[in-house]
Amino acid sequence: MLSPTPAWSSCLLWGSLMIVVFQSQLAVADSQTDGEFLQRFKKSAIDRRHELVSWVKGSDLCNASQPWRGVACEPSDTGSLSIHSLDLHGLHLSGSDSSISHLGALVSLDTLDLSDNFFSGPVPDTLSLLTRLSELRLHRNSFNGSIPELPTRLKRILLQSNELTGDIGNLGSVLEPEEVDIHGNNLTGGLDSAVVLRWTDNSLYILDVSDNQLEGRLPPALAIAGSRVSEGDLGAYYMNLSLNRFTGEIPQGAWRIDTLDFSRNLLTGTIPSGLLHNDVTSYLNCSSNFLSGIILPSNEAGNSWPRNLRSLDLSYNLLEGPIPETLVTPTMSNLSVLDSLEVLNLQSNRLSGSLDHFMAAKFVSLKELRLSKNNFTVGASLDQLASSNFPSLEVLDLSSNLLHGIIPAGLSDMPNLMEIRLDSNSLTGEISAARYSSWNNLEVLDVSHNYLQWSEGDPGLRIFFDAYVKLRELRLGSNNLSRTVLPTSTSTMLDSLEILDLRDSNLEGFISPDLFNNRMLPKLKYLDLSGNHLTGDVPGIFTLMPNLVYLNLSSNKLSGPLPSFLINPFLSNPAFYSGNPELCGGPLPPCPDQSKRIKIWEVLGIALICVIVSGGSCLSLGWIWRWKLDARQRKRDADLIAALLDRETAAIMPLRDLKKATEDFSETYKIGEGGFGTVYLGTLENGTSVAIKKSTREGTNEDKCRFLSEVKILSQVQHRNLVRLLGCCMASKICLLVFEYIPNGSLQEHLQRRMGNAILSWRQRLQIAVQTADALDHLHSGTTPPVHHLNVKSANILLDEKLNAKVADFGVFKLTPAADLSRRQGTGRLGYVDPEPRKSASLSGKSDVYAYGVVLFELLSARPAIDHTRYDGEASLAKRGITLLDGGRLEEIIDPALSETFLSVKGKESMVGVARVAAKCLNPESRHRPLMKEVSRDLQTIWRFHYEPASLDVDDDQFATSVLERDVPWNFAGCAGASGTSFRSPG
Repeated sequence: MLSPTPAWSSCLLWGSLMIVVFQSQLAVADSQTDGEFLQRFKKSAIDRRHELVSWVKGSDLCNASQPWRGVACEPSDTGSLSIHSLDLHGLHLSGSDSSISHLGALVSLDTLDLSDNFFSGPVPDTLSLLTRLSELRLHRNSFNGSIPELPTRLKRILLQSNELTGDIGNLGSVLEPEEVDIHGNNLTGGLDSAVVLRWTDNSLYILDVSDNQLEGRLPPALAIAGSRVSEGDLGAYYMNLSLNRFTGEIPQGAWRIDTLDFSRNLLTGTIPSGLLHNDVTSYLNCSSNFLSGIILPSNEAGNSWPRNLRSLDLSYNLLEGPIPETLVTPTMSNLSVLDSLEVLNLQSNRLSGSLDHFMAAKFVSLKELRLSKNNFTVGASLDQLASSNFPSLEVLDLSSNLLHGIIPAGLSDMPNLMEIRLDSNSLTGEISAARYSSWNNLEVLDVSHNYLQWSEGDPGLRIFFDAYVKLRELRLGSNNLSRTVLPTSTSTMLDSLEILDLRDSNLEGFISPDLFNNRMLPKLKYLDLSGNHLTGDVPGIFTLMPNLVYLNLSSNKLSGPLPSFLINPFLSNPAFYSGNPELCGGPLPPCPDQSKRIKIWEVLGIALICVIVSGGSCLSLGWIWRWKLDARQRKRDADLIAALLDRETAAIMPLRDLKKATEDFSETYKIGEGGFGTVYLGTLENGTSVAIKKSTREGTNEDKCRFLSEVKILSQVQHRNLVRLLGCCMASKICLLVFEYIPNGSLQEHLQRRMGNAILSWRQRLQIAVQTADALDHLHSGTTPPVHHLNVKSANILLDEKLNAKVADFGVFKLTPAADLSRRQGTGRLGYVDPEPRKSASLSGKSDVYAYGVVLFELLSARPAIDHTRYDGEASLAKRGITLLDGGRLEEIIDPALSETFLSVKGKESMVGVARVAAKCLNPESRHRPLMKEVSRDLQTIWRFHYEPASLDVDDDQFATSVLERDVPWNFAGCAGASGTSFRSPG
């Protein structure tokens, strides 16, 4: 063999060097190419918190010393470094499918995680190009459209909690997935038998298709999904098919799956034996279907139950027969079941038979037992229900059966009990809180609709309030209780009690405002005192309990005028007060007019005084009488204020200070009229300018209660784009609200060129739209209870010196006298009125959404909501705007001052986007309108896409510097959909 010449050796050496250099350059080139696509993604996505600031253009994304956020690299087959994983979960990124489509070029990607962000639009088809992808995590975003074709080698597909629609056929392109989770979408169609068979026969460990609209029969292949589970290998499989529309029978098979959920479908037939006879299942839920037959066929009685069964829920079906004795008989085959079972729920079926054998069994781990709404009986009594058999029991529900006897004494030895429901049976004997004093954790006690009596010498109802301070629900009504007095107070605040049912309890006495008030019972929602012997009047304090939605006082002996339940319309049903012949007013017939009789006695009294004493003495007595009357009124007002307002609410301002600030409400200081009354500009002693709203009529006590309740709610609403309520004043005849003064006029004045200021640019208008939407979203979603503005219009959007929006007049609708409501819907509201409430007379947050849609068209056009000077005959701005948008002629309504902006791509896209949001808000049917939080989110997306620095083509170093120099971020922590999120202020 010939040896190489020196020249040839030199060539080989240079060739080797060139290969090494080429490979190193290739490695750099690959990472640089990936970096270019990531830069495109970064530019098109919206990074509201600037999490991708480390993605500096031109830097090495695989540099270990300066890594790019979320990027992990590994050597490829050629030796070059390329992206192996991209993990951007929870970074609050947003964007559309066009942003994510750039990631389809990262061909070496193994894992892609974009979960817990705000991406929207369809899942891009380009993801199918990622042939090496094994994990795709897109869950908890706002993706819509159908599921596209996906990479065939995927092992984990996580698409849950989006807005996906269409069938799931494209999932079949994935060959051997281990986990498929698509729950919480709007997917339709059925499960393909061939695809399910391929998946379950190979690799599938987790399948969750719950909370969709899937239908059809369940493929038999599902039953073999756990066939590869080996002895001792538990918890390897999870299958959730709940909240769909599956029909037919549950397929027969082994069902050796740890967690199985078939609940809330339309399944029929009997329970397959394989579900209850395997050594794997620990959680089985078949509730809310139409399953029938007995729980265990007799020919299967010798088979063992799942030895690790922890939770069994067969509730809300059509099952019949007794509880299987094989479940409760202590044999070698089921001892482990008695040890492991924690939850047993068989309620709302047609089960029957005696519970004696069940009560005698020992369920050492059972925490929750629900057997209600069946036909169970007991032999002798329930005394077998003892702590020795159920030492861990926390929930006991035996209601609505055929049980008799006394309440088991053994319950007193169960300190873990939190919920006891024995109602609607035939129980007799005594009920005593003292006997069951060990129930320190009791939250629910319902023994109503039985034949129980008070224990002899027992103080009755009062001890229940004092003993069970954690109670959320107490129902004692409809028993054979002896006559007892309704308590007037308790030793402790019942700050957890939500439901109190004492109907037909033989109660006497009166309803004490010392017990039934918002301080002692702050969470009370449901109160039933009907069918008793209560006397006296109905205290007005009920009107000040904002959570109370059900109050039944019928069939008592109450008298006097009924308070006008104006704050809470749920309490105005006349049926709840019937059977009290001496009650009147409110929803009941009006009270007799006593004014004439009173006036006659006043005249006679004054005449008698004039005869007896001199004129001077008469004047003195009159002055003293008036002073005492005012003092009593001031005392009542002070009591109301103390009951309703605390240190965290608005300041109580003296009337004299407000009179001084406005020179006794001089016409010189009058700056407007509102639904609540006249508005004055005042200056406090510290120099602060304020807007003072003065009611236009004298306030009755009921009006004042209503006024203070609203003040408490409004003063706790804090948002940078809401006009702040600084304080209030309630004098003997007037009510006043004190707000911060916004000196720059309203949006309406600016748009219609009344202020003489410069024309608002489109950027400024879009900023105002975003801020207003966020303020309304906060009222709807970020307050408890929600506040509906009900008077949204451009005149109520004020602008500060920096042209930031300040929404005014929120909540004042409820403080407006009923006689003035029609005026509120009059000329000042023309063009903004929701067409649906005009037909149904009901206002809601969707009415705010409608009016806000009109405001958006005002921002686009600078035209009033109603313009009768239009030559084409269409006076409604909303109708004209939608017509032009649908016809592709939006430019005809755009403010001429914005015409140059409309010609730019950015301007036109953002204006069309805002018009589309407005059109959605103006849907005639409220159920088809978006929520305010959805409107806010859409507008924020438009703002950030077109006007945030992150979306501008700037140098990376310049961008990083601008991030550090930004002002303090908004705190959106209270808004629905953005909890705990800091957004940047527009502009």
